[in-house]
Amino acid sequence: MTDSSKSKKDQNAINYLLSRGISFNVIKHCIDHYLLYENEYTSPSTNKVYQNVAFIGWDKKTNKPRHIALRGINQDFIGDATGSDKRYSFCIGIK
Repeated sequence: MTDSSKSKKDQNAINYLLSRGISFNVIKHCIDHYLLYENEYTSPSTNKVYQNVAFIGWDKKTNKPRHIALRGINQDFIGDATGSDKRYSFCIGIK
């Protein structure tokens, strides 16, 4: 399940989510618990770099990521990583 790579920083994703009204504490919780990260994809045909927020859905039985939903940071993009299984959707389990 891969289309791209994790960015070295998550700052663009953090700024994007803050602009969407998500609190910093929720964003930090998600990053700390491997529920989201900033993702970069370079188009092989144009060499253009696209930035996305990747929301990870985990299989709790195997503790493996099974679904990655991608949302464009600087472009109007909604998609899923190749091989994603939508039965394992993104979920925040804050106690």
